[in-house]
Amino acid sequence: MARTKVIVAMSGGVDSTVAALKMKLAGYRVKGVFMHSWDEVDETGYCKSDQEYAAVQNICRRLDIPCGRMTFVKEYWNHVFSEMLSDYQEGLTPNPDVLCNERIKFGAFLKHAVKSRDADQLATGHYARTRHDGSAWKLLESNDKCKDQSYFLSTISQDALERVIFPVGDLLKSEVKQIARDAGFADIADKKESMGLCFVGQRKFSDFIKQYVTCEPGNFLTLDGDVIGQHSGQACYTIGQKTGLLLGTVSCYVAKKNVQNNEIIVVIFHTQLCVSKTELANVVMTLTYHFCSF
Repeated sequence: MARTKVIVAMSGGVDSTVAALKMKLAGYRVKGVFMHSWDEVDETGYCKSDQEYAAVQNICRRLDIPCGRMTFVKEYWNHVFSEMLSDYQEGLTPNPDVLCNERIKFGAFLKHAVKSRDADQLATGHYARTRHDGSAWKLLESNDKCKDQSYFLSTISQDALERVIFPVGDLLKSEVKQIARDAGFADIADKKESMGLCFVGQRKFSDFIKQYVTCEPGNFLTLDGDVIGQHSGQACYTIGQKTGLLLGTVSCYVAKKNVQNNEIIVVIFHTQLCVSKTELANVVMTLTYHFCSF
């Protein structure tokens, strides 16, 4: 009987490395694949994705599994990035990682892998778990509550959940790193983790978003309507974010964005957000979902 073919989405980090290792040790026919979804070459001609793919190739050689690369730059731009820009222009704060997982990684990527017969299933290094309850697939939190990524996977389809495996979902991050070290991948286990949006890199987010979204300066207002400063563009701020403004010696935080008038309403966190549950609801509750950074 032929062994099940699994593609492991690999980034060069410890989570996807251990995911591939566990799939191989479990007897699957494993292929590591790097998903290229963003094109950018800096002024020196350096392309980060080329370096990341080289790291994946090195890991796959050490694991003795085949390696490949799939490009979804066009799909990412059309189905994730463009929608993200539209949301920022409307004063919202989208989460492109949620869209990417739904539409690219567990959408176009998975469909292409299955259609090309390269794989029967897809494994990733996400911290999440799945379970079938007899009628449908359920997405569950990982055992590591500090690293849990089920929120970022919350919109993927039943078809995707049926074919996906999360090999590190039952493990703590510390256990994942120890497995990597024991298998001879101490260099990967000790590598600094990448955080944030892949396409922003080391730049300030405000500098990045201003390249794509119109950012007109406007006023910071208190709840009483007093102007206390100027912002550099609504797209640079999200609900709950620290603004850098001080009232006396107290920091101000974004409570609301008035897109029509290009105004941002701010509050003093300790006196205006922590008085009571009622006041908290009045200050920060919104009619649309935001990815808040408290």
